[in-house]
Amino acid sequence: MRRAAQHLDENRNAELFFRDLLGGGGRGTFTAPARNSYRRGRADRFYESLIGSPEAEDVESWELRESYDEQAPSPPRPYLPAGGRDFVPQPGTFNCAPAGFTVIRATFLPERTTDSSAALDAALTAAGLNATQRGRVTRTGLLPIAAEFGGAALTELFARLRWSSSDIVSWGRGSDSMLVPRLLIHIPGHFRELARRAPDAREAFVLECLGWLLMARMRTAVANATRNAWWIPPPPRFVSAVPDPVPALSAEVSRLVLRLLLIDTTLTAGEWNARLTAWGTGPAGRQWQAEIGAPQPGRPFYASLVAVPAHVDTAATRASFATAWTARRSAVDARHTPHAAGATVVTLSGLQNAAALRECENGSPHLPAGAITRLALQGLELTYDFPRTTGRTITELPLLTQLHPIYTVLFKAIGDLGWNDLLYQTSGGACFRGIKHPAAARVTIGGAQVTVDPFNSPNATTVTRVNTNFTAAQRGTVIAASRTARTMSEHGLGAAIDFNVPENEQNAGSRPFGSMDPRIVAIFEAFHFRFGACFRPTDPMHFDYSQAPSAPVAATAGTPGPVVTPRMLMPVRATSRVIA
Repeated sequence: MRRAAQHLDENRNAELFFRDLLGGGGRGTFTAPARNSYRRGRADRFYESLIGSPEAEDVESWELRESYDEQAPSPPRPYLPAGGRDFVPQPGTFNCAPAGFTVIRATFLPERTTDSSAALDAALTAAGLNATQRGRVTRTGLLPIAAEFGGAALTELFARLRWSSSDIVSWGRGSDSMLVPRLLIHIPGHFRELARRAPDAREAFVLECLGWLLMARMRTAVANATRNAWWIPPPPRFVSAVPDPVPALSAEVSRLVLRLLLIDTTLTAGEWNARLTAWGTGPAGRQWQAEIGAPQPGRPFYASLVAVPAHVDTAATRASFATAWTARRSAVDARHTPHAAGATVVTLSGLQNAAALRECENGSPHLPAGAITRLALQGLELTYDFPRTTGRTITELPLLTQLHPIYTVLFKAIGDLGWNDLLYQTSGGACFRGIKHPAAARVTIGGAQVTVDPFNSPNATTVTRVNTNFTAAQRGTVIAASRTARTMSEHGLGAAIDFNVPENEQNAGSRPFGSMDPRIVAIFEAFHFRFGACFRPTDPMHFDYSQAPSAPVAATAGTPGPVVTPRMLMPVRATSRVIA
């Protein structure tokens, strides 16, 4: 991919390149600019800026100027081109979801601004932050995003977080906080929703691609400002820059493409057509089509677009794991006496018993041979630590071997839909251990606030602090968690995975459903997984495979025709060169 300015050295190509920008007619016409001196001057200055003429003005400055009368820039308008639609996402059918659980809407294309601070303040204010709270948010990494998006689009980008104002302050303070990297990873989702407003599949495809390309561009801009090159997920296989000349698009999207110069002048029409067609015939394009035109439009996922495997009966496997777990628990009990049912104070042996049972032992001699094996994520890439600039990238996980066919289809579907931005982090899959319920508490010791985790290498001091400094309720939570650890987790079976952990904490009373996207909940439930947000305590990072069929009633996608039609393709010669 190269900047178009390095390659526009032929008048014919330049003319084709400007055609959409200048508002000309169809592919064979270039008449309107010749009759309009203002547009001719605009084209001259744009061309000079591309070829590097020393007399050239900055093209964006020129576009903001009116040569005949000075006017203030008009406020941004929602993206709604001729033939487009005012798309509104609709709730899906879920087993576990809050009321009105819908994908966050997007209506504004990014509009570059010279007052990034004002744009950022507008977005933070719309997110519910007062002046004091806004002052606590670290701004350095946010300003490049604000400069590129402008206030209106940035406000919608913040809404995608599903964070409260206090969440934004808490997770937005410090140069290594996760607010900036989370906003970066939300950029593809913003453009995915803009694509639902596009007039046709060609423009929808371009918008979905632009989201991934702009995320990578903004990562570089943030790194230049902060020296933190945050990890971002890889783009789907269908993602492409636009070729030169730019395909026929609406004026708004043409302007954005030209401003960002996300143009690959080495990309032939045939190559671009192949990527557009792959998107249109794959799950991503068919999901787009169903959302805008199905009998039940706007749903977060249409299960009929993917060959969801029939539910697998894991009863026999569970029985063998139960035997293995009983053997492991007996071995631990022989070393550390567990807390008795009804206990009101903790003992060191009780804490040590629970701590041992909460540890992963995938190499346990008690496990059935070959029951847990590693499985590739079918092209998905997840990070383990988040946020991070360097560290471990996860491309495979240990999982229950019996469920590998289910996981394989599920992971491939998520990748083919282009949803690696919605599923970006994992803390692991199979982990032969007991259930881990949170029990840490902040207490005052010697006049200072201290966090005490009773199961983190417990010792005599831990016992004293829990029995002396914890309230009766907090101590009861510890004892309950130690008893719960005696039951094997679904992770112990390899039938569960935790995702997007940093913002989907267990037992967070103010946000029981965390920030999990409805699309992810919908696709996991369609594959007979349970969403842990409805567990007690709540666990919105968690998905586990149901013991019985549990998929909700699927939305009707209908029987639509082709997503991409021949008129959307760029014409090519046999050599795959563009023809005028």
